Amino acid sequence: MSTARERVVPKQEVQRISDPLRPEPSKIPAENGLAFARAYARLSEAISHHAGYTLVTGPAGVGKTALVRQVLAEAPVSKAVFASPSTHTPGQIARELAGIGERADGGRLRRALVTRVERAKVTGRPLVVIVDDAHTADLGWLDAVRLTLEAGPDASEWIRLILVGRPALIEMLGRPQARGLWTRV
Repeated sequence: MSTARERVVPKQEVQRISDPLRPEPSKIPAENGLAFARAYARLSEAISHHAGYTLVTGPAGVGKTALVRQVLAEAPVSKAVFASPSTHTPGQIARELAGIGERADGGRLRRALVTRVERAKVTGRPLVVIVDDAHTADLGWLDAVRLTLEAGPDASEWIRLILVGRPALIEMLGRPQARGLWTRV
């Protein structure tokens, strides 16, 4: 006969113990289920380990931005900047990422970005730029963002660009004029 006391485990705890990877229900419908878990895992992997650009596409209101915000809340990043084509210029995005003021000239901006990239390299924590509603941008704006963020020799390896938008974004990036962007996705 055992002297240890047995504990009766409530049914709710049994489910959690038997399925520790089961995500908690979310208030955002798109976050419930296997599709969200897969998207979360793929985006986490892309941010942590893959140089280049990442597309997050889906219909309006499906939870694309919520997914990105949730992943970034737990991802090991040096800095994350959320931007939109309607509210940010490519220069504003770069200045925010570099952590310098609006009046910084091109040389100072480039040096500050190179310093941030070097810091990201040392810590192993990438810099992340998220362009929300990227489907509303024109190709010139997106290409200017790309060129602005390629500030130094290691920038493309340590700056992650996440383009979040509706499915039209894929079609837009498939155009011949988007070759500079598409080759990095």
